[in-house]
Amino acid sequence: MRTCKPLRTCTPPATLPGIRWGPAEPTRIEHWRVAQQHGRTAARNMLGQREAFAAAPYFWTQQYGKSLRYAGHAEKWDEIIYHGDVAKQDFLALYVLDGRIIAGASMGRDTAMIHFAERLEQGQLPAPANVHEGMDWAEATT
Repeated sequence: MRTCKPLRTCTPPATLPGIRWGPAEPTRIEHWRVAQQHGRTAARNMLGQREAFAAAPYFWTQQYGKSLRYAGHAEKWDEIIYHGDVAKQDFLALYVLDGRIIAGASMGRDTAMIHFAERLEQGQLPAPANVHEGMDWAEATT
């Protein structure tokens, strides 16, 4: 992401370039958190740091006292791996496409989701066959 004129970005604020954790083509995500992530990268580039945007989208919503968190981007998937109980709103759902985890959603598992999002952004998620209920996502390796 670079500036094309002073204080303007060349990329719309919610368009993600194809990067290591997600789709190969630019993708538009309509959430203020993603636009905020873009703003940080744009500001660094305006200051001459020449930084590529590589953050994984992350957002949450809170409705009726329940919080849903989501990281990554999955327009389609081959499989969803569930850890926990969706009916009890205590779960981590992992979206798998072409043999890789590309996104995750959770309720009631904030610590796991924070570490999942960090691993996703770093490109360090384990293979789907290596994930299991109760695993420590802070220690998860590729």
